[in-house]
Amino acid sequence: MIGTAVAVSFIWLIAVVLLGAYFLFSAVKEERYMTELFPGAYPRYKQSTKMLIPFIF
Repeated sequence: MIGTAVAVSFIWLIAVVLLGAYFLFSAVKEERYMTELFPGAYPRYKQSTKMLIPFIF
């Protein structure tokens, strides 16, 4: 997606970056919600898995 945005226009690159930032924001917000909803199980699950990219992030 980033490569296509760079090839098409700088404005599309800005749109892709903004969408990526929103995606990351919503993922963090969902993790907080899941922690509140499942206070016993979710923190343990979160320790054994990554949020977006396996083994990295």
